[in-house]
Amino acid sequence: MYKLLIRYVNQFGKDFPVLSVKDKSEYEICRIVRECCERNTVYTETPVTSLGT
Repeated sequence: MYKLLIRYVNQFGKDFPVLSVKDKSEYEICRIVRECCERNTVYTETPVTSLGT
């Protein structure tokens, strides 16, 4: 995980928002960070929306 977080910092110039994913497992966090680096996109938290009327 450390190497992925360092890669994220080097690629985007800022820390990965670990507190945004605090409820996820280490495996899921690694997958998210790796995906961000591969797609060259900064992580943004997807807001949960309700579909009620």
